[in-house]
Amino acid sequence: VTSSAHHRVLVEATVRVARSLGMCTIAEGVETAEQAEVLRTLQCGKGQGYFYARPLDAAAATDWLARRELQCAPVRRDADSGQFVSLSSALRGS
Repeated sequence: VTSSAHHRVLVEATVRVARSLGMCTIAEGVETAEQAEVLRTLQCGKGQGYFYARPLDAAAATDWLARRELQCAPVRRDADSGQFVSLSSALRGS
């Protein structure tokens, strides 16, 4: 995303499509602060990659996740209203 205008346009278009559908985005392979900043500027919801954490075993990953609040829940379309609803709020009944 930082090495090519072509890649940046593709990422920006993907993020816009996802947002228009009520979905969040997760960028894979984020390795530098510069990439993370560009993705934030493009309003990409989340990132995954060596910039955030190296690979972890199951116990360490569970601990790492427990220390962070998940802000990007999966979504589904409500059958009655047609609106997109986060699965976490659907499970809570809100």
